[in-house]
Amino acid sequence: MKLPDTTIPLAGPEFRTGLTTPEAQQVQIVIPGAVSVGLKCVDGVVLGNERRVIWGYTVTSKKVKKVFRVTDTIGFSVSGLISDMQMLVKIMRANANLYELNNHTTMSVKSLTKLLSGFLYQRKMAPLYTQVIVGGVDKDGPAIYTLDPVGSLIPDDFAATGSSTTLAISILEAEYDETMTVEQGKELAEKAIVNSIKRDATTGEMMDLLIIKADGSQGMSKDLSEII
Repeated sequence: MKLPDTTIPLAGPEFRTGLTTPEAQQVQIVIPGAVSVGLKCVDGVVLGNERRVIWGYTVTSKKVKKVFRVTDTIGFSVSGLISDMQMLVKIMRANANLYELNNHTTMSVKSLTKLLSGFLYQRKMAPLYTQVIVGGVDKDGPAIYTLDPVGSLIPDDFAATGSSTTLAISILEAEYDETMTVEQGKELAEKAIVNSIKRDATTGEMMDLLIIKADGSQGMSKDLSEII
């Protein structure tokens, strides 16, 4: 599927809006908090996130999902602007479905991640305000990738993004083990999310986990109001 082109004027009054202009200084983009985590396990991957959305000092929603099933064996955990992440997921789902219809097979995790990386890089002059953790399982086994707003593609064993990156990654770094199963990975992801929420006021309410194995994926949610 051909992705839309992005045309950016490089001359004229349309281009003269730098960070020093009064117009640019009046623009304020509020990025909601997130505790987005992903772990690669011996028998699958675990993706997790929370549901709070803020605008300044106001909690605007307590029920926004930030973990998405893209195919039966590939998922995203996303931090950033809600509109950007939702549109990005729709576009990648459509491309994955078209690939399956045309080729009679599902996309590999690496192929979908490369497609996503190219799409984000194409928009680098007008980026989507998102950070994506891609997790999935294919014939090559479990895989985890992280992507920044301009498409940098980084494979890893575990990852954390969002406002609670420092809090969550310290727990994953200390306790992650390459030999852990998805059940152990689920417990570690939950621990990282719960303890990050305790110290990050922009996150909270509920936790979503997506467990992906070779034979499919399973989502689950937990109310954290009694824990926090």
